[in-house]
Amino acid sequence: MEILHFLRTLLRRWPWVVIPPLVLGVLVAGYSITQPKVYTAKASSYFSFEGGRSASDLNQGANYTLLQLASFASLATQPIVLDQVIRDLGLPETSRDLAKQIQVTTSADTVILDIRVDADTPEQAARIANKVNTVLGQVVRSVSPQSSDASGATSTIQATVVSEATPPTDPSGPQTTRNTLIALFAGLLLGLLLAIARDKMDTRVLGPDDLPESLSVLGPVSVSKHASEPASWGLDEDSARMPQDFVRIQANLRFASVDSPVRSLLVTSGIPGEGKSTVAVGLALAVAETGARTLLIDADLRRPKLGRYLDLESSVGLADVLVGGVGFDEVVQEWGTRGLKVLTAGTTPPNPKLLLDSHAMSDFLAQAEERFDVVVVDSPPLLAVVDPLTLTDKVDAVLLVIGRGRIRKGQLAEAVGSLAAAKANLLGVVLNRMPLPRDRAEKYGY
Repeated sequence: MEILHFLRTLLRRWPWVVIPPLVLGVLVAGYSITQPKVYTAKASSYFSFEGGRSASDLNQGANYTLLQLASFASLATQPIVLDQVIRDLGLPETSRDLAKQIQVTTSADTVILDIRVDADTPEQAARIANKVNTVLGQVVRSVSPQSSDASGATSTIQATVVSEATPPTDPSGPQTTRNTLIALFAGLLLGLLLAIARDKMDTRVLGPDDLPESLSVLGPVSVSKHASEPASWGLDEDSARMPQDFVRIQANLRFASVDSPVRSLLVTSGIPGEGKSTVAVGLALAVAETGARTLLIDADLRRPKLGRYLDLESSVGLADVLVGGVGFDEVVQEWGTRGLKVLTAGTTPPNPKLLLDSHAMSDFLAQAEERFDVVVVDSPPLLAVVDPLTLTDKVDAVLLVIGRGRIRKGQLAEAVGSLAAAKANLLGVVLNRMPLPRDRAEKYGY
């Protein structure tokens, strides 16, 4: 499960994974290309002990030479060697600058010392490497202990050039390919860390993975360019004009309440702007398409929207019916070609909560259930006002609409907790404004 969650995180945060490697790779590649070429030449010397007469002397001398090899390697980058190299070759660098161009290495358990020199041209790299190799041998002989024999004093350490440097044919740097690959790998690691950090810090609800396990998802409502606005749904016999997501949700609602069929359903959301009214319209229309007598009520007496969404007269409606100003049959309106009845909010009362919590509202819903097979009630958001909680005991079930990227996980938990405290029958949630899957995009275009 953790691996699947990690993969879903990467898929959801793919820009954070892709962009850093590309940016770093391009920057490093561009920088490497603009750098001057560097050529490396190598020369090698063999150091031996002279003057031993017995096998024991020779063995001790060999061990001595091996132990001194690190000191000889250090001498190659010291002014005692480099100053002479600079004089002989007429170089403009100082000994400190030249030392930065030289790398001295020793082979394991051998007395061979390799000198590598970086320069702007192949010829210059070879010249400097050979000269450093030669001068180093001279300096080693001069600073090593002397031995005396019949021919005079001689150095106990001898340096023999075993490999002269030749001008390289290819540059050793900049290594654009290697540097770019390293940058891509480093960028990928950075992108993974950023993606995981962004996912941890992002508390928005973006999909089913962000929901508590206790919530049942009745279906998504996808965003499609082929989906029309609610005002045009159901105005003709072309059922394709209404998104089919609502048909699936309506079918899932039936399976979610097999033992006790839902006659009245409250549609709400956690916060404003999650699309609850659109879902209420689509769901009511999907129910009406089955042939069921369906009533859609706008119980959002503070900010009613159904009248505007469906282009209906909304000056009188539910509030006027509850106070006894008008009769139900006088203000209910038929909408579309499928027999859907709609009751708008009507006059805005001074205290909507008291009106929705009244006995008149309970009696009205009871009478509505007798006349209609299904009653869909659109209510205000849970965290904005307490109006929806006053209706939960008057309906059979509650449907919670979650707008993708709109509500936070903490807000969702608070909304679900308030429904639980009110002992509401929460059937499930609808994920609104979800991205349209690619395979379904072609079907919508059919």
